[in-house]
Amino acid sequence: MPSIHTNVRLLAVAAVLTVGAVACGSAAPAKTPTPHPSPTPSGTPTPAATPAAPPLAAPYIVQVENLNDARPQSGLSTADIVYEYETEGGISRFSAMFFSTPTATIGPVRSARLATVKLIGIYNGTLVYSGASDFVAATLADSGARAYNETSAQGALFRIGSRVAPHNLYTDGPHFAPLAQRVGPHTTTYQLWKRTAIQALPPGGTTETVFTVPVSASERPTYTYDLATGGYQRTESDTGLLVDQDTQKPWEAKNILVLPVAVTFGPEIENPPNSYGLDFALIAAGPAQLFVGGQMYPITFNESGSGPPVLTMANGQPAPVTDGQVLVELVRTGLTATPGG
Repeated sequence: MPSIHTNVRLLAVAAVLTVGAVACGSAAPAKTPTPHPSPTPSGTPTPAATPAAPPLAAPYIVQVENLNDARPQSGLSTADIVYEYETEGGISRFSAMFFSTPTATIGPVRSARLATVKLIGIYNGTLVYSGASDFVAATLADSGARAYNETSAQGALFRIGSRVAPHNLYTDGPHFAPLAQRVGPHTTTYQLWKRTAIQALPPGGTTETVFTVPVSASERPTYTYDLATGGYQRTESDTGLLVDQDTQKPWEAKNILVLPVAVTFGPEIENPPNSYGLDFALIAAGPAQLFVGGQMYPITFNESGSGPPVLTMANGQPAPVTDGQVLVELVRTGLTATPGG
């Protein structure tokens, strides 16, 4: 009869043989479970983020006069945005904005005003001008604005012989290009208005093809809509249809924005002994008028101080600014453009 120790040895040998048989493939190996991806949750997928708009080049702002002796001017029709505002004595001045280096002849170039300084800050612009009163010059210097007069422009501004001073200071593409290179690129954080095709103007406007803007008591230009071009031609009461000196074609703005703002006397005297300059409250909001495509839209504006004013219709939708130049007419609070010439 075998001993207990013998039985233990026999059991051990049998276990080893069983393990060896499994290792040699006599039994099927265990399978590793195949992973399955988790089901995608149901619901609306998250839309891709809208890419940010590229930075906009900061504008050059060229001061152009509007005394009758300065007409016809050059280059106003080539600007992207033009602001017109009253100065001392009821005359007006243009601040013509170019968001790329100007190439046309522009002028006559004249002096800056307090409104000019504010526009530089709002648009982060580079000013090209003929000079300023002591007070405005000091305000410009304190603001740190990029500003170039006839001396500091170093040849970008030049005098022509066919007009008498001070109405004979001009610039053009070949003269401006070296200044633009010296100034260098600057960009903005704002964007300009989105544009609406003139064929897709929304309801909410009224047909108004001839109207007059009360820039001042004496400066009251009349605009007539030109159906063929989709622009507005300007007529002055004393010099008639305003044309470009070089092209002899009418100046035609595609959009005319009439902004009523508070106007007060400034502390400086522009033309001694008693002609005080004017100050405009440009950071403001309120009712306005937009003329586009032969229509007048009653709108509201909101100028925050960074870029162009936000323009809104009564239904809360953006006002329909079409392609082409925007002419901004600053008028005194309470005044509006009126139908007719």
